[in-house]
Amino acid sequence: MDKPFKTIDEQIELLNSRGLITDKRSRDILSREGYYCVVNGYKDLFIDKNAKSAAGGDDRFYKGVTFDHVYRLFEFDRDLRLRMFRYFARAEAVLKTACSYCFTERHQTECEPYLNKMLYRREDRYRRDIDALIRNFEKILTKDPSGTSARRRSYIDHYLNNHDEVPLWVLANFTSLGMIFKFFTFQKESMRNEIARYFSTLYETTHGVKKRFNPEQLRLAYDHIKDFRNICAHDERLYCARVSPSKDVSLSNVIDDLSDIMQVDEMVEMRTEVSRLILGVIRDTPSLISESLLKTMGFSSVKALIE
Repeated sequence: MDKPFKTIDEQIELLNSRGLITDKRSRDILSREGYYCVVNGYKDLFIDKNAKSAAGGDDRFYKGVTFDHVYRLFEFDRDLRLRMFRYFARAEAVLKTACSYCFTERHQTECEPYLNKMLYRREDRYRRDIDALIRNFEKILTKDPSGTSARRRSYIDHYLNNHDEVPLWVLANFTSLGMIFKFFTFQKESMRNEIARYFSTLYETTHGVKKRFNPEQLRLAYDHIKDFRNICAHDERLYCARVSPSKDVSLSNVIDDLSDIMQVDEMVEMRTEVSRLILGVIRDTPSLISESLLKTMGFSSVKALIE
């Protein structure tokens, strides 16, 4: 096996052989968090690339780097995920509200219009995905034979038992961000434009200036938000994450996307929280990683984040 099992003592010995300074606390951290999650996940900024080449490919840490430094970056990223997840959830709520409001306003006389495939885009390349989305809605309502009422929420049962339909704004509470993102993407052009105008109105109301959103701009923003939200939900590395097919969208970019969607006070709160987290980890780790950390996150400086 090229990656044989190693005891905690052997893991610490390996880290020491590569120049990382450990102490008694290192053992407890490795026992609780795991070598792969902490070391493999967060060592990159602390690796001396020149020494690595000279050592025949084995990682070599910069002189003076401690295990606590690596673990501090790990803790920073965990805190970052927890805080950012809250803002992704707020953005998710806005999209659900906008889609529910605009779509229901247009189709007021139809019962559960979100199940009508004729109200979605007609291009052939979307048909299979639209059918799959509608089936997912039907499963929530248990109108699909493979659905299960055990997974249904009480508010869905309330509308099924006491009303003649489940409105989209009720159904949306059960859907994921991915599902509501697809719902928006699969709408006809006129509806996508209407939803984009809804966001333009929200922006003017909360920011005091006009900003025109178009459907493609909105789709890209929520595509980024969806992917970064999933990174947080799955406890993956956030600070260095890149999304989009070309992997060129950083955390800095998605913070800009969120800033267009959230209220001004929420935007300031988010940027202030992230800047404080960054300043904290920079203070507690060697100065040689600060520039690399900011660059990896997509920021030119902490000042640029809060301006």
